[in-house]
Amino acid sequence: GDTIQYAEEGFWIANYIHDDLHCVAQVIPPGNVNLFHRDQEHISEEAIRGILHATVRTLLEGELKDDDSSSAGRLVLKFSALDRKLLPYVKAILEEEHIEQQKFSSIYTGQCGMWVYEETSTNYLSLAEFNKDLPKGVSIRPLCQENAQLINERWEYRSDSSLTMIRKMIQISEDAFGGCVGLFVDNRLVSWICRYLNGTLGMLFTESEFRKKGYARLVVAAAVSDCYQKMAQRDGSMPTRTADGRMVSYIVDSNGASQRLYQKLGWKRVADADWVGFASRKRSKNTQSSA
Repeated sequence: GDTIQYAEEGFWIANYIHDDLHCVAQVIPPGNVNLFHRDQEHISEEAIRGILHATVRTLLEGELKDDDSSSAGRLVLKFSALDRKLLPYVKAILEEEHIEQQKFSSIYTGQCGMWVYEETSTNYLSLAEFNKDLPKGVSIRPLCQENAQLINERWEYRSDSSLTMIRKMIQISEDAFGGCVGLFVDNRLVSWICRYLNGTLGMLFTESEFRKKGYARLVVAAAVSDCYQKMAQRDGSMPTRTADGRMVSYIVDSNGASQRLYQKLGWKRVADADWVGFASRKRSKNTQSSA
C-alpha cells in the first residue's frame, strides 16, 4: 500500500509491498516528481504503479481545493534525475493506463548522466587563494544578485520561475552552502557555475568570446573548493570520503565538452539519470469534478 506524508513543500509517497519498502517519491505541486526505487536490480512495476496512481490522485485532489488552479488545462508530471532503468515502467504505465481518468503522453525527454566527485584531500583553496595566480583583471568570486538576470538569460532551460530560483540559489550559496561562483574579466562576468537548491552543481556556462581559455575548468574547481570550505565552516571539520563529501552534477549526454572537462577534473559518471515530462489530455470541468 501507499503512505503519504505532507511536508513544508509538497509531499512524500512511500509504497510498501508485504511491509517491505519498494518505492518512494517526492512530489512538489503542480507536478514535479523525484522517484526512487530501492532495489535497482529487481524493479517492481507494481510499486511504481502504486506511486504514480497516488501521485496523480493527490495532485488532482489538491487542484480541486484550489480555487485559483489552472487545472482546466493539463496535468503535467515532470520527473527530475529519473534513473533510466525506471523510465520504461513509468512510460508504459502513464501512456497505456488510465490513472484517475487521466491518460498521459510524453512531452519531452532529456538524457543525462550523473557525475560524482569524491575528494580525498583536505587542502581546499579559498576563492582568494584561487585569485593569486590569475592574470591581471581576472578574478574568481561568489556570484551576487545582480548576476542572476544574465545567468537566467543564458540558461537553456529557463522558465517563468527560473530567475526566482537562481536568485534563491545565489542567496543560499552566499549565506551558507557555497558553490555559486563566477569568473570576471575587468569586472565583467564571463564564466560561471551554480549550486542548485538540491545541492548539485550545474548551469556551467562561458560567454562565447571567452571560451578555450580554461575559465570553465577554473570555476568548476573553485565551486567545489568553495562548497567544501563552507562545509568546514558549518561543521568544524573537512568532509571525508563519505556521502557527505561527494559533489554531484548532472550533464546532458550530448554535452561532450562538459563531460570531458569533468573527467579531467576527476569526476566520474556513475549513473544514467533523465529529465522527462508527461502531460494528460486537456480536462473538462466535468472530468475534474468527477476525478
